[in-house]
Amino acid sequence: MTNIAPKKPRTRSLFYTVFMASLMLHVGAILIISPIVLFSYFFKREVAFEPAPEVERRLEPRKLQYKVHVQETQKRSGRPQVQPRLTADRVGDISLPDIKLDIAPIKNPNLPRMANFSGSGIGTGFGDGEGSGGLSAGLSSVNFFGVRAQGERVFIIIDVSASMIEDLRGGFNGFKLVKDEVGRLIKNLSPGTFFNIGTFAHSFDQFKDNLVLANPDNKQAAISWLAKYNMPNGRLETFSPNNELPVDVDTYKVGKGDKGGSTRQDLALAHAMNQGADAVFMMTDGQPRLMRHLTDEEWEEWKKKYWTDAEKNRVAAAREREKKALEEENKRRAKRGLPPKVESEYGIAELKWPEMPRESMIDYIAALQKKLYVDAQKRPARIYVIGYETLPEDEEFLRQIARKNGGTFRHLKNLVKDNRYAQ
Repeated sequence: MTNIAPKKPRTRSLFYTVFMASLMLHVGAILIISPIVLFSYFFKREVAFEPAPEVERRLEPRKLQYKVHVQETQKRSGRPQVQPRLTADRVGDISLPDIKLDIAPIKNPNLPRMANFSGSGIGTGFGDGEGSGGLSAGLSSVNFFGVRAQGERVFIIIDVSASMIEDLRGGFNGFKLVKDEVGRLIKNLSPGTFFNIGTFAHSFDQFKDNLVLANPDNKQAAISWLAKYNMPNGRLETFSPNNELPVDVDTYKVGKGDKGGSTRQDLALAHAMNQGADAVFMMTDGQPRLMRHLTDEEWEEWKKKYWTDAEKNRVAAAREREKKALEEENKRRAKRGLPPKVESEYGIAELKWPEMPRESMIDYIAALQKKLYVDAQKRPARIYVIGYETLPEDEEFLRQIARKNGGTFRHLKNLVKDNRYAQ
């Protein structure tokens, strides 16, 4: 029999081969890496980061050289021309020093002119730009017989007709108290406020043709200007007739000259609004009597119908009786130490005019607001009315004026606490 020896397992031989290969690979890796690690440890220096030294910065100041050419500058420049229509945005009650405006007008046509002060700023600049914000220094808080308001452009209009000094309203003493209150109002205006004052009866008069700054000189001059009206001489202080409406509105026409009417509130309000007032204070004792506009032919026809010889004689006789009765009354008053009595000339002898309806004047004011304010993108003027011992029918009309124009109305009683005036 053939002796067949068992074969050695191949698994053990493969194991030793893999083991020896792995061992040799590791030994080789150790031999290669160890010198690198040793070199890095002993010879390579660690990197250190140090902050860079601070750099000292020095900025050399710019050496600006200003060369002043006085003569050349004077040729190219001029003093600013300040126009009278100046306003300022609201700030509050600010006390400012007096503003003196003794400024010569600019005669150089090449220079730009300062525009009006307004809510959008102080006007155009030299680069044709427009400022914004305004000076905000002209707002005044006003308290006129208990009517409180604020304004930067204030216009005060006072009824000076003969009826304002009748006994019902305290005579001359009562009107003196009215003038004293107007003077107090003017004195309390802020220096940056613009103001004016006007009077009306059968016509209209005003302190200045335009609003002026409320500086001490203008304030005192306005008070002195008003003082001459309705002094204790028994008659109305006369003034130059001004019956021309400053703003024409097609829907509102009244007669000119002596045909205009009495208590011309329309004239006074039109002048105040035409000057750009934002707060108007009107004191009166009743409604206006405005003659309806007539052509020359219509006027002649009216006179033939109403102004007959008989009517002329009636009026003349009635006025003569009134005059004599007033003279006798004033003699009795003088003995008692009382001032003379004043009566309106529109008594028994009043004429039957072709009058305009009262509503036409309210429509006229609305037309002025639109033309002078709304169309010019300005806030409409506020109208405040003080009725001095007004009758109920007159008071309702005056309330409408105030209510329709953003203001208030107040009924003012006789300021003189003296019953001796009562008849």
